[in-house]
Formats: sequence, C-alpha cells, structure tokens
Amino acid sequence: MFKDIKYRITESEVGAIIALAAFDASAEGTAKEVGKYQSSDNLHFFGWVENGEILGICGFEVHSDKAEIHLIAVAADKQRQGIGGQMVSALQGLYALPIEAETDDEAVGFYRKRGFETTAFQHPQWGVTRHICVLELSPNPNNTRPVPGFGVSYVKPTITRPNIIVGDFTYYSGLDFESRVTHHYEFYGDRLIIGKFCQIADGVEFIMNGANHQMNAASTFPFYILEHWMQNAPPLSELPDKGDTVIGNDVWIGQNVTILPGVHIGDGVIIGANSTVGSDIESYTIAAGNPAKSLRKRFDDELIALLGVFKWWDKPIDEIQMFIPLLYDSDLERVRRELKERLK
Repeated sequence: MFKDIKYRITESEVGAIIALAAFDASAEGTAKEVGKYQSSDNLHFFGWVENGEILGICGFEVHSDKAEIHLIAVAADKQRQGIGGQMVSALQGLYALPIEAETDDEAVGFYRKRGFETTAFQHPQWGVTRHICVLELSPNPNNTRPVPGFGVSYVKPTITRPNIIVGDFTYYSGLDFESRVTHHYEFYGDRLIIGKFCQIADGVEFIMNGANHQMNAASTFPFYILEHWMQNAPPLSELPDKGDTVIGNDVWIGQNVTILPGVHIGDGVIIGANSTVGSDIESYTIAAGNPAKSLRKRFDDELIALLGVFKWWDKPIDEIQMFIPLLYDSDLERVRRELKERLK
C-alpha cells in the first residue's frame, strides 16, 4: 500500500533506502535529506508498505499542474519486483496529475521503462548529463498495476518467459500471470500468444503441451520422468503436440476457465466461467461449458467482418480514446454505419 510515512522518516530502515537514491549517500547527506522533508509541509514523503514493512520510499511535491518526484527508491533486497512502478502508478492515481522527475544516466532507464518521455540536458553547475522525465496522463501498457490498490495487472510487462507473447493492455485479475501457464517447457518450443486488450479473470489456466503423455503406445505412464525406472525419454515426435495456443484481441475469459494446448481463440470471443476449452472458437462467439461449445455469435457476419478489418486494438492510444463511445454503443446499426464510413 502507498501511504504517508513521513512520521517514520527517522527510522534506520528508511534512512537506508533514502541513501540508495540521495545525491549524497553518506550518513550526513541522508540526514540532510531527512531534515528537508521534516521541515517542509510542501514536501510529501510516502512509502510502499506491506505488513508494516517499508519496501520503498517516494518523496515528492504536488503543484497545480504536476506531481514532481524528488526521491524514489526501493529497499535493496526488494528491487526488481515492480515496487517502484507501483509507487509511480499509485502517485498518479492519487493526484490525477502528470508526473515529472529529474534523474541521472544510471536511473533514467527506470523512468523510460514506465512510459516517461525523457529529455537530456547538461547541468550548468555540475557539468554532467541529467534527464527530465515526464509521464503524462495517458494509458501506459508498461504499468504493471493499472488499478492502484487492487490486484489487477497488465500482463505484458510482467512476462519473463520468451515463449509467452502478450499484447498491450491485456490484463489479468491477479498479480502472477505466469503461474497460470502450466506445463510450459522450453524444449517443446510451443508458445502462448495473446493479443491486445484481453480481459483474463482470476483462476484461468493455460495448459501447454508439456502436460501431454505419449498416447500411441500400450501405456501412457511416463516412467522416464520418475526416478529409478529404466526408460529413456521418448523423442518429441512420439509425444502429442498441438502447437501454439493463440488468443486473439479483445477476448474476455471468465473465472476459472481452463484452456487446453493448441487452442486458437478468435478476436472478440467471450468464454463463460468454469469452461474447459479444447477446440478452436471463431471470432465474436460466446462459448461456455465443459467441453466449451459455441452458444451463439455476438453479431451478424457483416458486423464481425467490419470489426475484423477495422482492428481498433491496433490504433494509437489517442485514436482509441476517441473510439470509446463507438466501442460502447449498444446501437449496433449505428456502429455498423460508423465503421463503414471510417473504412471508406
């Protein structure tokens, strides 16, 4: 949780984190930094706190047109867990203002990764390169926590496996998407490919080809993976391989859905909660059940074709912002007319 911790600023653990970001990391320099925040009502000092432990700190000032970060750091043993990005997102969510910061060559990558526009300049007194970093009020696909205070994450910036490919703004109602992709082994070479703007509910599981057992022999028992059994691993050609699992764009996957290996799901599909998907689903279809079956098309063939050509999810953010009234218009005939006009 991102909260005011100025009353704890003199604690030793806080001082240790301040020293990681202060221009002067000495004890004297850290004390000077602490004093600056203690003596000013205009300087805010917040932290990311979990179970009473301060994991990161953020010192900032709020102006009428922006929030200005003066100091941001994460405890040495808590770095590379997304805490810095969460603090930036929480700060912007708290004040609904653009964020500005000044930093050095070493730290500018942190801001760039989180969507800041950066401008380099030569500091007139210090004679070193500095960077002005500005984050405007705009959707940021690299923000891991787009709903501050809630367990919702944009998936793409959390991915570490090279065989999982996810488009911008697809979100998961949880914080550890990769744990929901199971039996996914690099030696198989299969990929999970998910498009943009998908909505993936809690409890969804993508089962990959590594879960399959050999089926063209008298037994399916995998002796080769268990100790002391005298069987060599069969070649991959003897194991079932359904290929890549591919999810389109703007797909809504309900809670506790299981998606089996090699399934292809088209754009705009809706999958009901607790379904098990073992076969392909065409674009703009509603499907549910175990096994999942197509219940009906969301729209007629013409409107589906228009949406498939328009591909709103590939447009720049500013254009999508303008299209939102169209995308949420329940008068489908008006939507049809508008799409035809725009596609001329």
